[in-house]
Amino acid sequence: SKNKHHEIRTNTNHSYENTKSYQLIKSVIDDSSKSVYQGKIYVDSKAQKTDGYQLSKAVLLNEQAEFNAKPELEIYADDVKCSHGSASGSLDENSIFYLMSRGLDQKTAKELLINGFLLDVVEKITDEEIKKLNDWIKLMNIDDIKREFPIFDDKIQNNDLVYLDSANSSQKPRVVVDRIYDFYTKEFSNVGRSVHYLAVAATNLYEQTRVSVQKYINAKDKDEIVFTKGATEAINLVANTFGQKYLSEGDEVLLTELEHHSNYVPWHFLRKAKNIKIEFAEINDNGEVTLEAIEKKITNKTKIISVSHLSNVTGAILPIKEIVQLAHSKNIPVLIDGCQGAPHLKLDMQDIDCDFYAISGHKMYGPTGIGILYAKKKWLEDLPPYQGGGGMINEVKKEGITYGELPNKYEAGTMATAQVIAFNESIKFMEKIGIQNIEKHEKELLDYGLEKLRKNNSVNIIGNPKEKGGVISFTIEGVHPHDIATILDEDGVAIRAGHHCCQILHDKLNLPATARASFGVYNTKDDIDKLDEAINKCKKIFNL
Repeated sequence: SKNKHHEIRTNTNHSYENTKSYQLIKSVIDDSSKSVYQGKIYVDSKAQKTDGYQLSKAVLLNEQAEFNAKPELEIYADDVKCSHGSASGSLDENSIFYLMSRGLDQKTAKELLINGFLLDVVEKITDEEIKKLNDWIKLMNIDDIKREFPIFDDKIQNNDLVYLDSANSSQKPRVVVDRIYDFYTKEFSNVGRSVHYLAVAATNLYEQTRVSVQKYINAKDKDEIVFTKGATEAINLVANTFGQKYLSEGDEVLLTELEHHSNYVPWHFLRKAKNIKIEFAEINDNGEVTLEAIEKKITNKTKIISVSHLSNVTGAILPIKEIVQLAHSKNIPVLIDGCQGAPHLKLDMQDIDCDFYAISGHKMYGPTGIGILYAKKKWLEDLPPYQGGGGMINEVKKEGITYGELPNKYEAGTMATAQVIAFNESIKFMEKIGIQNIEKHEKELLDYGLEKLRKNNSVNIIGNPKEKGGVISFTIEGVHPHDIATILDEDGVAIRAGHHCCQILHDKLNLPATARASFGVYNTKDDIDKLDEAINKCKKIFNL
């Protein structure tokens, strides 16, 4: 684009018999740019049974764009199979019309066709540096991913929805919504009980999600994946079973001041029931918890460390791998609350090496009612069951009970089958985009949002951690956060206001509440501009 001149020249020499070459060159040319391709396949007289292929193709995006090709064959052997050719043309108008008839605008339709044109080339690339082109192609349409979410089709108080509350719960792509509907209308059965066709099929789908989760987080074994109704239940499961077996009066559990109530209240129950102690690693002035702050609070009575991966208030990303290494050097297990980490960061359980990791499905573009507990197999084999009932038993006699194999031991009763099966589509959705692309996109949004809001007088941003996720909590001097959120909502800008289930942190910050904007894959810089405009409107109302 931008009136550039681009030349590609290749020369492929076949000097020995039974050799193959394959060349596919594709160009997309815009504006008044010109692309020239000159390629030659040379076959020596000794190179019998050569198989050579060469094809150059170009898409011209307007009438001024130009493509010239000169493919050549020079063959001195008799028994060969060689072909070459070139072609150029514009995007197919019928295909554009069809895509627009399905609800896409013209720009998006064209980008989709261009991606399809290039993808077969990019997917064949193995060099890691060049393969970054694949990431670029996947990323170039990220602004239009919003179209995959039905909720953005409608207006909110006559405004386009600007959804900046993904740390609370993410919106759901159409593939997830459709999967729930299809399962209930065409495939429904309970799982793990009956042997009829629907039951077996549903059980297989249910277990497919378990395998998908295992691969997505790089767990060692699929039996280390336990389905729960949410991350809250996952943390309660660990606190209850670990506390029942390993915690006694005077033992200590180490948390941080950043923790969500879901990673505090379950331990508080144990404090009341077993008279244990809860210690808190303190935040620093940047709103983060350092490794040194963790180490400072470890004593010979510390029996487990339970910390967030990413704070839902300051956005601080904790050094969890280093925390795990420190804890394991002292034989202390670690639970990670991954509610905010899992949707936004690359996960590798074998690399992190934590003992437990809790995941919330509804924050990962999945349904409500589904959570994941990753736990090392040794712990699942060692700890007692969390709940009793059908599905988690092996044999039940009047004299006693034996429990089921992993992970059934921890999945009592009828599970949220439809939600589990639909969660597989959430994982596929994130994999299709690529977690690296999601991280890059949200980092760009975060940097842009911080720059924008820091220039806005009266806006005070909470926390300034060195490693920060896509969360911006803020206050406006003289305006209660609930008033901020209410006024922003009038313009279709959805944020959260309150203590965000982190009262201990807000007490430490001496704040009753904060306003919070948090990002998802569907957000754009335009959303941040609208946030800034709505904040300015709020300030005018309060004469600031």
